[in-house]
Amino acid sequence: MNKQQFLAAVRLNAASVPPEELTALLDYYTEMIDEAMDEGCSEEEAVARLGSWDEILEQIHTFRAEPNPVPIIQPQPSFHNAQPETNTAVPASEPAKAKRWKNISLPTWAVVLLILTSPVWGTVVLTLLIVLFAVIFSLVVIGGALVISLFAIVVALAVVGVVGIPAAFVLLVTSSIAPFLLTLGGGLVCAGLAILGTLLLLPFASFFVTCVKALYSWIIGLLR
Repeated sequence: MNKQQFLAAVRLNAASVPPEELTALLDYYTEMIDEAMDEGCSEEEAVARLGSWDEILEQIHTFRAEPNPVPIIQPQPSFHNAQPETNTAVPASEPAKAKRWKNISLPTWAVVLLILTSPVWGTVVLTLLIVLFAVIFSLVVIGGALVISLFAIVVALAVVGVVGIPAAFVLLVTSSIAPFLLTLGGGLVCAGLAILGTLLLLPFASFFVTCVKALYSWIIGLLR
């Protein structure tokens, strides 16, 4: 059974299903078949993956508005025979539940209540969003300032170390041993601190960039 034959058989067995429920049911089966075809299945294989015809009928029954449905019309050829034995049937209750949740609507009184109270809860929600984004912005600014400050300190220590070590040997020639040792020691200490600072700065900067990207993705997801 191909896609069109299957959808036609569903329509024949859904005579008492409300139009909006029938549309949701047909959309669900169409989406499932199209996804299976995108994975490389033929139309017949995609239809067979939905389950046996008895299971399809059970799914249709969950959408019926009447307690006593019209007689069942079996499709030709039989859908059950077209199904490979190794396929796992889709649970009968899943599409019905999924569509039922999508079709949930608020009662009129709840909509009216939300509209009347919108100045109150709207102000609260807006205030919370402003506070949340202010906190996020502050954390980003503080983190960026900390990264820049650490980078400046590391660069300054590296410059002192690079300049101080050669200068120590110049003092050794032009002055006594004490200035040489003092300048050489200071240069070595600054160079060591610069190396240590670099080792600490790189993972911290990487972590900061990762956090900023995650926050950006989260904010974009909220705005969509």
